[in-house]
Amino acid sequence: LFRSGSNPNSKGQIALTYAGTYNIYHLALWERGRFTLVPDLTEYVFSGAQAINDRGQITALVYNSSGIGLGFVGTFEHYNVFAYPGADVTLTLAFMTSDSGTTVGGYADTAGAHAFVFDGKDFSTLGVNGGVNSEALAINNEGDIVGNYWNSSGISTGFELVKGKVTQFVVPN
Repeated sequence: LFRSGSNPNSKGQIALTYAGTYNIYHLALWERGRFTLVPDLTEYVFSGAQAINDRGQITALVYNSSGIGLGFVGTFEHYNVFAYPGADVTLTLAFMTSDSGTTVGGYADTAGAHAFVFDGKDFSTLGVNGGVNSEALAINNEGDIVGNYWNSSGISTGFELVKGKVTQFVVPN
């Protein structure tokens, strides 16, 4: 049973999530008309493929045995599972990884949801003035980031971070 899939990368690869026996989710790669199953991780359960970059690295959500959502970035042979640091973090959701290996996403803690950037070693929180419950949704190979947050009036607002400058925007009705 197919659950979700990423946008195709420039090579036409698509990362997919599907439900197997007992409704356990797995990852697969669709490329040139054929499926390749991503080997399951013994200590984690896959939940959703988010993106695939041109290096073939899949960005996904996995859960550990305690039910904590963690970020996953990797290929069949090499991968990294990570959590935003903090004792009260309950979810780390990675949305996209650039070809250089920088991942963007969001994490949740007792204060709400927050956008982050992860370079493979260090995390940075992206704060947007007047924003709450933010998430970084995409990054390109130049390092430009787009995401969203809710302003103090409860309106969903977009942002882009280009060369260190944040621009906020609201899509008109």
